[in-house]
Amino acid sequence: MRFRKTLLLLITTLWLVAGCQSGSTITRPEPTVEQAAAALADTRAASATARPASPTATEVPPSATATKPAATATATRTRRPTRTPSRTPTVTAEPSPTATPSPIPATETSSPIPPTATETPPLPTLTVPPPTEPPAPVVQAPVTSNQPVRLQIPKVGVDAAVESVGLTSTGLMDVPQGVMNVAWYNPGVAPGQPGNAVFSGHFDDYKQDPAVFWRLDELEVGDEVVATDASGNVYRYQVTGKELYRYDQAPLNRIFGYSITPNLNLITCNGTWDQANRNYDQRLVIYTTLIN
Repeated sequence: MRFRKTLLLLITTLWLVAGCQSGSTITRPEPTVEQAAAALADTRAASATARPASPTATEVPPSATATKPAATATATRTRRPTRTPSRTPTVTAEPSPTATPSPIPATETSSPIPPTATETPPLPTLTVPPPTEPPAPVVQAPVTSNQPVRLQIPKVGVDAAVESVGLTSTGLMDVPQGVMNVAWYNPGVAPGQPGNAVFSGHFDDYKQDPAVFWRLDELEVGDEVVATDASGNVYRYQVTGKELYRYDQAPLNRIFGYSITPNLNLITCNGTWDQANRNYDQRLVIYTTLIN
C-alpha cells in the first residue's frame, strides 16, 4: 500500500514539472505502469549512490583489528556477579572432658583401743598445765584387792597415797590430782604381776614448789621402791636403770609394753619449763624390777 502511494506521488510530480516547462497546458498521455516502475527503480538507484553504505555488523576496520584484538569481546562488558559474603559458621567449642580422678582407696582406720598389759599405751606426760589453785580433795573409786594404795621410796623421802587413773580425753595417761600423790595406770598391770606397772607423779606444784617426785632424779641403780596393795601385800622393787627422754620421744613399748618379769616404772617431768606450751621439755623414767 505504501509503495503504491509513493508511485502515484512520483507520477504527479513529473507531470507538473513537464507542464511548467512548456508554459502551456499540455496534455500528456498518462504513463503506464511499466514506466512508473522504471522511474521508481531509477529513483532508488540514485538514492543508493547518494547515501554512504553503512557497515555491516560483521565488517571490522583494519585499524581496529590491528590495535585492538578481540574488540568485539571487550565491547560488551560482563558485569561481575556480586559476591555475597559467606557467613562463617560459628564453631562452638565443645568443653574438654574433665578427667574424673580415680577414687583413692580409703585407708582403713582402726579405732583406738584402750591399752592392756600387752599393748603399748600412750606415754604419760604433764602437758596439762600445773594447777593455778590448790587442788580439790581427791575422790577415789572403790579399790580392788590388788590395787596399789601406797608407794614408798626411802632414799628420796617419798611416802605417797596412790590414785588410780586411766587415759585423758587426748589419749594420755592422766596425772594425780594431789601434787603429793602418785598415779597408778590402771589399764596396765598391778604391782606383783608380770608386766610393767607404771606410776607417775608431779615434779612441782602450781607455785613451783617441790612436789612428790621432786628428787626422783637422785635415784641410782640398786635403790629400793616399795608398793603396797589394798590387801596389804608388799612388793619390793630395785632400780635397774634411769633414763632422760625428750617429752615426745620416750620409748612407750619399753615403759608400758608387755614383759615376762614383774616391773615397776616411775615417770615425772624434768628439764626446762616451756612457758609458751606450759610443759617441761624432758621426761625422767626410773626402771625397777621385783626382788621378793
